[in-house]
Amino acid sequence: MSLTTSEFTIFDGSNKVEYNDTLLAQNRMLAKIIDYCKRNNCCSGESLMQDDDCILEAPKLLSDIIDNILKFKTSEL
Repeated sequence: MSLTTSEFTIFDGSNKVEYNDTLLAQNRMLAKIIDYCKRNNCCSGESLMQDDDCILEAPKLLSDIIDNILKFKTSEL
């Protein structure tokens, strides 16, 4: 498995964020999102926005994806 990274800038270009962009990371991220939708009976964007459990769990999902799958690394430019 080769390490593939991509990047974007934040704070008006003063910081760079690099992240893991491998096919494995993409597949793991999709699996996490599908599992989240199944657990929360989420079948559309509207159902996600109208369900309290979906809204409360979304930050945990994104945090897990950012930290453990995409592995964001931030640096100042």
